[in-house]
Amino acid sequence: MQTGVWYYLIPFYVGRLVDRIVRLFQRMFSAESEDLAQAYKTMGENYLKKGMFEDAAHALSKSLEFDPENPQICYQLGISCEKLGADDEATACLKKAFQFDSKNADAAFHLGLVFSKHNRYDDAVKWLKKAISLDGVNADAYYRLGLAFDNLKDSEGAIAQIKKAIDLNPRNSRYYNSLGFIYDASGSRDKAIECFKKALELED
Repeated sequence: MQTGVWYYLIPFYVGRLVDRIVRLFQRMFSAESEDLAQAYKTMGENYLKKGMFEDAAHALSKSLEFDPENPQICYQLGISCEKLGADDEATACLKKAFQFDSKNADAAFHLGLVFSKHNRYDDAVKWLKKAISLDGVNADAYYRLGLAFDNLKDSEGAIAQIKKAIDLNPRNSRYYNSLGFIYDASGSRDKAIECFKKALELED
C-alpha cells in the first residue's frame, strides 16, 4: 500500500497550525505575554507526551520567547531536543532549567545522560551526583553513575553505585547484567556468574 503525499505534509501543516491557533488566541482575547507563553507551553507539553518531539520543540521554543526564565519550559525544551538528538541545544536548555531551579533533579539527571552519550564521563559524574543529591530514590541515576565510573576505570565506585540501584529496584535485569560484566572485568568471576544468573531469572 502506497503512502499518500499528505502523510509527508503532516509535520509541515501541524507546525503551521500551532502558529495559527496561537495567533487566533491572541486576536480573540488580546492575550498578554503570559497567556501566550502558557498557550504554547500547553501545546508543547501535549506534543511531548505524544512523542511528537519536533512539534514540541517548536511550541516550547515559542513559549520560551515570552517567558525566557521559566525553568519548566527550559526543561521540557531540553528533553525535546535530547529526543531529537540535538544534544548541544538540549545541554543549553537543561543547564538553564537548572540555573533557574537548582532543585530540578530531572534536569541534572538528563544532563548526566547527555554527557555520558558523548563520553564526557567526568561531567556525567558531576551531574548525576547532583541528581542523586536531590532525588535519592532514582535507581537509574545510581545505575548511570555506576556506568560512568566504570568508563573512568573506577570499578569499585561502579560496583557500589549499581548495587545501590539494585537496592532501589531489585527487579531490573539490566542492572544485574551490567554489574556482572564489571565483576568479570575485575576478575571476580563467581560474583559475575551470580549476577548473570539473577538477570536470567528476572528475564524469564
